[in-house]
Amino acid sequence: MMPLRQTPDARRTALPRRGVIVVELILTFPVLLVLLLAVIEFSLIIINVQQVSQAARLGAKIAAETPGLGSFTDPPLTNTTATSIRTAVNRQLFTAGFGMNAARGVTLRHTVSAGYNATDGLAADPILPTMPANAVRVTVSVNLANLTPDLLSNFGYSTSNQTVELTTTYPYEQ
Repeated sequence: MMPLRQTPDARRTALPRRGVIVVELILTFPVLLVLLLAVIEFSLIIINVQQVSQAARLGAKIAAETPGLGSFTDPPLTNTTATSIRTAVNRQLFTAGFGMNAARGVTLRHTVSAGYNATDGLAADPILPTMPANAVRVTVSVNLANLTPDLLSNFGYSTSNQTVELTTTYPYEQ
């Protein structure tokens, strides 16, 4: 079989196509770059929110194992426990690579006996859903800027003023 030979006209029509490919690449590259940055940033957020969730579980475990909650000397004990929980949460977040004092605040609420709540730092106190009897609830609040780089701030999405608040409820172990 004889090989097909290109005619001079076929070669001339193939040359302008190369320029079109470059223009298409120039037009689509910024969109692909923004999509790649969005995937990276949201993946980091999801991974790091799991670390904050683990820190909230650690705080709830500490509160659940604290003896004396609900006793007649409880309000100062609840405040002291909230402070010690924030220290443990900050240690956990430091180990995860978020730096010292990553937690904005910790809220401890319990329904042991009379039930009290205390906040160390800036953290919300979620009242709903209602807590079961003899339970402790810990809420950890962290600035989202501490968890992830602000990759999309040039494109209109900034994590600098956002917070992550995660709540964990454990039964109180008497």
